[in-house]
Amino acid sequence: MPPEVLDLADEVKSTSGMIAFARESDNREFIIGTEVGILHPLQKANPTKRFIPADPLMICTDMKKIGLREIHSALEYLEPEVRVPEGVQKRAKAAVERMLALPLT
Repeated sequence: MPPEVLDLADEVKSTSGMIAFARESDNREFIIGTEVGILHPLQKANPTKRFIPADPLMICTDMKKIGLREIHSALEYLEPEVRVPEGVQKRAKAAVERMLALPLT
């Protein structure tokens, strides 16, 4: 997303960050400017609050390419192989460890 758009946002958060922010906020309504797939988890975690998509057509086609069939195949055949540079591996691992450390809601 262009920096000038991010500068206009009240908050810029990860998925888990958006859910936590909404839960902790006293606000009752939020305009969400990301993939509309986040709306269900937001509403489930915050049933008394309203989430309005900035654009109801914001759908990430790349995220929709992977389903259970593709995951099953990847686990069964261990393909495709993905190579990630070491620096990226370290940062990604740290992010996953932070997510796993979050309490379940």
